Amino acid sequence: MAIGITVAVYGFVALIVKMDDIGLSMAKRESEGAQKFGMALVKAMPIVLKVISIVGVFAMLWVGGHIILVGMDELGLTAPYEWVHHLAEPAHHVAGIGVALAWLIETFFSLLLGLIWGAIIVVIMHLLPFGKKGHGHANGHEGSDKHADAHTEDAPKVDTINDDAAGAGSSAYRADSGGDRPVKD
Repeated sequence: MAIGITVAVYGFVALIVKMDDIGLSMAKRESEGAQKFGMALVKAMPIVLKVISIVGVFAMLWVGGHIILVGMDELGLTAPYEWVHHLAEPAHHVAGIGVALAWLIETFFSLLLGLIWGAIIVVIMHLLPFGKKGHGHANGHEGSDKHADAHTEDAPKVDTINDDAAGAGSSAYRADSGGDRPVKD
């Protein structure tokens, strides 16, 4: 069962990663329906990825907060865990939706705890002197932007996707590194 779930999750992730490539391939077909569907897949990717990133952040805060809540209880700091369960207990008795309502209450407070701990960690990391080298003039190092300028000059330029490019069968993605080699057709 666990292997099947793992394969399904990784397969779904692989499908998301390749969805724009599948869309581009479909957009180059002769069928007008396939072209429209392919371009819809390509255009949907930024929205899909934005939704996934937002849902993922909330999920990680929730799971992390729950791990902290249960861990504190197991280490002897029982008050937060007991308080959350005390708040959720009356919800269990609501006819028809009690279990779901109690779960939502526990989930909300786990997410809140994850958010609080995450904010504390962000503040601490910003106060510590780690990773402050080479971030522009804020740290007093003049000329540290030279490296950023050099890298952007050397970077390949990428054309953006437009409706006509993919539909006409021409390259939707093309990198220009001196004009001699396309990265993806």
